[in-house]
Amino acid sequence: MASWNPVQALFDVVANLIGFPIDQVRYIVLLALSLPVALLMRHALHPRHTPVALRHLLSLSLGLWMSVTCFGWETLCLVVVVAVSYVFLLTTPAAVVQRYTMAWALVCISAGHLYRLLTDYGGYHLDFTGPLMILVQRVTLVGFAVHDGMARKSSELNDDQKTQKLSQVPSVLEYFSYCTNFLTILAGPCATMHQHLCFMEGTNFSAHVSALCVCRVAVSWSDDCLRERSTSMSLLHCSL
Repeated sequence: MASWNPVQALFDVVANLIGFPIDQVRYIVLLALSLPVALLMRHALHPRHTPVALRHLLSLSLGLWMSVTCFGWETLCLVVVVAVSYVFLLTTPAAVVQRYTMAWALVCISAGHLYRLLTDYGGYHLDFTGPLMILVQRVTLVGFAVHDGMARKSSELNDDQKTQKLSQVPSVLEYFSYCTNFLTILAGPCATMHQHLCFMEGTNFSAHVSALCVCRVAVSWSDDCLRERSTSMSLLHCSL
């Protein structure tokens, strides 16, 4: 006998009341839930007084919970995509790592589309292939960012590549937090790892704000903070 799940029971009640399919109800409710949780991250768990690791852990845990609630066991497919991609980052030379992550992403998204063709051709059922389309972009972006930061000279990069590059492989917590972030796991958008780390560490402030960290004036919103990736540098606590 299946155990009673209060969360799923609530979704069943809402779906019956409004006459919408249960998968769509779960999806919309969890998307809406991410907004007040984001306010919690912004205020109650502000990086000035909250360890960055805790913010990463919360991002990762909530993202996985939302995915499991929406897609059940299919979340395992997403975890495998992230885990294998991270193995490539750790074991593949930076000069070619972007090729392996790109190839892996293409294999995963192709398998996902084939799965939909076989199981729900022309249908509208929400499953893991939605987040998968965002996820393959993220693992590819990180692969190219690591390649740009560890295998190419600065003179070879354009302004955007210089901003988004990673001079070291992210930690496993940072990587999974980025890939399964609760704000974007269901519907995107696909931010870069640099943007995610700035958000988690509290350095994603506007260029005109006075703060005790090194900033740069940028054309795009994603280029407003110069973030030096170094294990020897302490976290800069900036006022947002």
